[in-house]
Amino acid sequence: MRRKLFVCAAALIVGTLISEYNLLLALIMLMAAFASYRIKKGESAGRKTEHKRDACNGAGNTLDEVSDAGVNSERVFQRVLIYFFILGIVLMSVSQYRSICLDKAFRDRESCFTGRVIAVEQRTAKALYGSNGFNGKTQKQVRYTVRLIEENGKKLSLFKRAKVLVTSYENTVRESMNAANLSNRISLSNRISRSNLMSKRGPSGADTSHTSAETSYELLGRLIRCEMTPERADENGNPRCFNYRLHLKSKGIDYISRQDNFEVIREKHDAPESIFYAFMRKLMVAREEFLDGLNLDDEGKAVLRGVLFGDTSQMPEETYEEFQNNGTAHVLAVSGLHIGILYGFFRRLTARRKSKGATILMLGFLLAYGCLTMWSVSATRAILFIFIIVIGDVLDRPVDMLTSLAAVAIVVIVKNPWSIYGTSFQMSFMAVISICFLAKVMSKVLPEEIGGAVSVHLGMIPFLAYTFNRIPLISIFCNIPVVFALSMAIPFGMAGFASYVILKNSLLFGAVSARVTTMMVEINRFLEFKGIFTAQVCSPAFGALVFFYLLLFFLSSEFFFVLKNRKKYRTVAVCLALIPVVSLLCGITTATPFDKATGVMVDVGQGDCFHLRVNGNTGLIFDGGGKENRNVGKDVLKPYFLHNGVEKIDAAFVTHLHTDHYKGIEELKECFEVGKVIVKGRAGNEYRIGKEARVKILWPEKQDFTVDDENINSLIFKIHAGGMSILITGDMTAEGERAMTEKYRGTDVLRADVLKVAHHGSKYSSTEEFLDAVKPKVAMIGVGKNNYGHPSDEVIEKLKEKGIITYRTDVDGAIGIRKEKGRITVCRQRTEKNRDIGTLPWILKRIHSETRY
Repeated sequence: MRRKLFVCAAALIVGTLISEYNLLLALIMLMAAFASYRIKKGESAGRKTEHKRDACNGAGNTLDEVSDAGVNSERVFQRVLIYFFILGIVLMSVSQYRSICLDKAFRDRESCFTGRVIAVEQRTAKALYGSNGFNGKTQKQVRYTVRLIEENGKKLSLFKRAKVLVTSYENTVRESMNAANLSNRISLSNRISRSNLMSKRGPSGADTSHTSAETSYELLGRLIRCEMTPERADENGNPRCFNYRLHLKSKGIDYISRQDNFEVIREKHDAPESIFYAFMRKLMVAREEFLDGLNLDDEGKAVLRGVLFGDTSQMPEETYEEFQNNGTAHVLAVSGLHIGILYGFFRRLTARRKSKGATILMLGFLLAYGCLTMWSVSATRAILFIFIIVIGDVLDRPVDMLTSLAAVAIVVIVKNPWSIYGTSFQMSFMAVISICFLAKVMSKVLPEEIGGAVSVHLGMIPFLAYTFNRIPLISIFCNIPVVFALSMAIPFGMAGFASYVILKNSLLFGAVSARVTTMMVEINRFLEFKGIFTAQVCSPAFGALVFFYLLLFFLSSEFFFVLKNRKKYRTVAVCLALIPVVSLLCGITTATPFDKATGVMVDVGQGDCFHLRVNGNTGLIFDGGGKENRNVGKDVLKPYFLHNGVEKIDAAFVTHLHTDHYKGIEELKECFEVGKVIVKGRAGNEYRIGKEARVKILWPEKQDFTVDDENINSLIFKIHAGGMSILITGDMTAEGERAMTEKYRGTDVLRADVLKVAHHGSKYSSTEEFLDAVKPKVAMIGVGKNNYGHPSDEVIEKLKEKGIITYRTDVDGAIGIRKEKGRITVCRQRTEKNRDIGTLPWILKRIHSETRY
């Protein structure tokens, strides 16, 4: 096998993944690998002894010696694989142990920190109520990553220098810069701060209003000091949904925080780090000035910012979704395509001469370009790839794409083992692997250029379906004009930027790149056809995904063709038999208890949503949560259903028309198949859903009331499903509970196994009399972080005294329930890692009982 480094990289990834999932399992696998290696080594030693004996008898065999050389080579390779597997275990274990140490040192504890800003991102967002007096007005939100250096004046060790993603607003940054007397260094922001109505002549000659992004990027590389409480980002509250904490870890970020004020510390620009960040600062400010001066609207600037620099933070959500629906969103992330266009353009300019000066100039340009992209994973991968190609050219050595990719992957993982969980890492490497394995096969039946595009498309479809629940059906055709426009926008755009940096004028290049960008947006919008050619699908089972990729890559690999040509059909059969076994194991390890749950209390933040499973791929929901400043239906409910195999909702029941109960359903109907929505009813109404479920309305007796008494007249549903009963109580008040208890006194109508606690656990609900009538075994509370004092300590204590096991979505995440062997079984999305047998926190918990993770 030529590409052994690729197999080594795979061993590194497997070691990293398994040790994070279960360190004990990784160690068992390691011992098994060592045992296998020792057995083979013993067999080889036995053969050597026999050969020596034969040689002494004059019967030496040259073929045996050659065979031994091959065996030795194979054994060395096996040993190297084991070393890479060990490296993966060590990297992830050290990273996990560091997280535990950081939590002990910083978590939820306010201190005075000093740190350096190493990355800045600006986006348009609504300010939180009361923040700096904006009260919900649209303002520029600034998010910057700070690497902590000191705590309360004491230097932090390298092991504890955590990275914190801090959220502020533009006026906060400007005030801090002014307080440090640094405002005179900002080229244009002084004029802007005096008058937002002033305009300036842009570098391309256009008269534009300045967005003052330079103010934010002037913060890059500065030392800041502030009182801060580092917090862990939220994990996914619902099964198989987006994990924000893991996403930040894949970017090397440990904590998040929010700051309304901080102090910028002035320092001398003599340290290498200060000089480097001063250079980056100038580049980023020049980048924003260049974009602001182009004759483009905000949407066009946002798209060009994504095309040239991979920054989509200011792009309208609708525009980005159009690119996603067409399968052209990859043009908005700097990757191998972008770097390849620049590299090819540069090679043409230098007439493909291999001069040292041209090579150094190009490598310097790529390093500067990496700074402009803030060294995103895809840009880092592509730039390192070009570096390997250039080194190969200098040494006159051929470059193998798969081997180069493996080398880059090893570098990225060693730098940050959590990067393997990043979507950008997965998509970037999956696309190149698809080309490496499938392009040669496709080129036999298709032209080379089309074969490469089809290879990427075929390789990415299952991944897109699993991760984003969409399949762009005509992405190959959409990519042709969009990539053609990209091939013009990048060279002209970067030439315009270089001209602006040198001459303070982008000349004609900026105008051309602006026009091409506008054309790209219009073409992409025309081809999107309002999403009718984008299939919305449920995520396939993880085991099926693994089976598809293993089978696809094995059948298109060189290894398979070598075995086939040598007629080693037995080895082929063994490999094919192993694929479903490995896939099945992967499917089993990624299964969750929620797959068997009859009902799930979905985590929608401050609100209620109960999902009742029916027929596996359909279901009912009772309320849908909702927020004024977030689309809960699209951002929370739709991903939850699609990632968990729910194709449609047969019916949606609304207890009452408060935002945190009905708005999510209203939003869900716009992007997902929802059957009948029931918002009215009275006691006695009953709904049957096949033989699986029965829903009965217990309250109100009549529904003729005003908004003022909507809580007391919430629809109360009693569900019978899966051999158990569940009571959904909406925002019922104590007065309503007393009336309902009186109505059903002397009966067991109210009795239920599971109670959804009324009004998020408010102290004005959950009366003693009502709880005695229901007699639940389990209680669920739908509540978020900004919970208006919910749930009440009084209610929690009351439930505890009555022996009712209580779960809440802000602590436990989604709550799954089912009846098994006559007992109610509950599963939670959020569990403490030190309770999961075999994980590193579990092992440390056995050693130190105070470990918390």
